[in-house]
Amino acid sequence: MNIGVIPARLNSTRLSEKILIPIRGTPMLIQVYRQVLKAKKLDKVIVAIDDEKTQIELKKFDVLGVMTSNFHQSGTDRIAEALKDEDT
Repeated sequence: MNIGVIPARLNSTRLSEKILIPIRGTPMLIQVYRQVLKAKKLDKVIVAIDDEKTQIELKKFDVLGVMTSNFHQSGTDRIAEALKDEDT
């Protein structure tokens, strides 16, 4: 199974909550998710998140969010944690 994982961290240093900023009325993270869904070789797409606010927003769009630690040093670490329980 090919799984696409989008690492998403709410607390950006330069632009606060940038993943939730609307682009044409839809949060940036949802725009990214929709583009990733177009990848023909992916069987599943999940979003690796670190806070409830993002989880609430994802649920509005029926998007799967996997809660991860908010102490990761990189997006790669977040992806690894999100995939830990997947059957890969």
